[in-house]
Amino acid sequence: MRTLDRYVIREVVPPLLLALLIFTFILDIPPFMEQLEALVSKGVPWGTAATMLMMLIPQALGLTIPMALLVGLLIGLGRMSGDRETVALLACGVSPYRLLRPVLLLAGVAAAAHLYVMVRAIPDANQTFRQITYDVVSQQLENDVRPQVFFENFPGLVLYTRDIPVSGGGWKDVLVADTNKPDSTILYMAQRGRLILDRPKQTVDLVLEDGTRYSSRGAGGKELETYRFPQQLIVTLDPKTVFPNFQLLRGLNELTIPELQRQAAEKISHGLPAHQEVIAIQQKFSFPVACLVFAVIGVALGLTVARDGKLSGFVVGIAVIFAYYILLYLAESLTKGFYGGADGGSRTLLVAQLARWTPNMVLLPFGILALIWRARWAEGRLPFRSIVRLTAAAAGWMNRRREAADAATAAGPGAARGGRPGRRRVVLVVRVPRFPASS
Repeated sequence: MRTLDRYVIREVVPPLLLALLIFTFILDIPPFMEQLEALVSKGVPWGTAATMLMMLIPQALGLTIPMALLVGLLIGLGRMSGDRETVALLACGVSPYRLLRPVLLLAGVAAAAHLYVMVRAIPDANQTFRQITYDVVSQQLENDVRPQVFFENFPGLVLYTRDIPVSGGGWKDVLVADTNKPDSTILYMAQRGRLILDRPKQTVDLVLEDGTRYSSRGAGGKELETYRFPQQLIVTLDPKTVFPNFQLLRGLNELTIPELQRQAAEKISHGLPAHQEVIAIQQKFSFPVACLVFAVIGVALGLTVARDGKLSGFVVGIAVIFAYYILLYLAESLTKGFYGGADGGSRTLLVAQLARWTPNMVLLPFGILALIWRARWAEGRLPFRSIVRLTAAAAGWMNRRREAADAATAAGPGAARGGRPGRRRVVLVVRVPRFPASS
C-alpha cells in the first residue's frame, strides 16, 4: 500500500467510525431504553443486562454501516479538498480516479462486514437475546414472589407463601388459589413449591409438594372435595400469559437465508405470494453492495463539498442517504402493490428480486457520472484513455473514408472506367469589399 493510499484511509477512518457510533446510538436508543426499563424492574444483574443490550447492536449495524461509510468519505475527502490537498494532488498528476483505490478498499471491508452482519450476526444476536431473556425470566420469576405477600402476576392464580429459604430453590408453606373458574375455585396448600421452566418444550410448571387440593362441586359449590398429594402436583401455566413483555418476535430480517427460502417455498406451494421473503433475501446482499455505491458517490461529492467544511459533507451525506431510502421504500411499496390481489401468488418474482436493488441501480450511474464530470473538470479529458483512443481512431477512419469519397467524386466518370483519377480541385474564393460611392 502506497503513501497516498494510507493517507486517504487515515483521513476517512476517524469520521467513519464517529458517524457509525452516532448513527448506531441514535437507532439503538428506543429499544435500548425499553429493554433496560424492563430488565431493571426485574432486578437483573448489570452484566446480564449489558450482554442482552449488546445483542441489539447488530440490528442497528445492518442500517448504519453504509451510512457511516458515505458520511466518513464526504467528511474526510472534503477536509482534504478544503485544505487544497486535492489541488496539489492534481497538480502532481494524480487523477481523481486514483483515489478510488483506497476508497474501494475501505468499501470492500465495510461491505464484507455488512454482509456478515446481515447473514449471520442479526439472526444469531436475536436468538441469543431470546435465550438469555428466557433464562433471566426463569431465574427472576421466583424472586418476584415475596414471603407473606399475595402474588397475583400469574393470570387466574393467587399465590401466597409464608417463607422463602435463604438458599433459594423454592418456597415454604405455599397457598395457591385457582380462580380461572369463578363458580369452582380450587385451593392448593402445600409444604413446598417451586417454579420450573422448560426451554425446549416452552412450558412453565408450578410444582407443589406434600399438600392438599380443595375444590368445590355440586349446586352452588356447597360440596367440598379433598385430594391429598404426598409427592408432587404440577399446575401448568401458559408461558405466553406469564411473560407477555419478554417476547421478541422474529421478523423476516432476522431469519436466516435457508429459513426464508423454506418459508417462501411453502407459500408458493399454497399459491400465496412470497415477495416478502424474496425481498428479505435480496436485502441481505443489496445493502452490502450499497457500500460500493456510496464509495463512488463519496469520491465524486467529497472533492466538491469541501470548502464549506465538515458540516457540508455531513449534510450532503444525509441528503444522499435520504434519497437512497426514499427509492428503497418507494420500490417496496410498488412491489407490494404489484403482488396485491387474488392473483399475486401467480405473478413472477422478478419484481420482488429487483426491489431492493433499485436504489443501487439508480444511484450508481449518478455516482459514476458525477465522478466523470469531476475528473473531466480537473483533467480536461474523459476518464478512460482506451475509450479516448478508440474514439480518435474511429474519427480518423471516418475522415479517411470521407476524403476518399470526395476524391472519387472529383475524378469524374473517368475514374469509373479505370482511368487515372483526377486531382482534387482547389477552389479559391476572393471576396472584394464594396465601397459606397463618394458624394
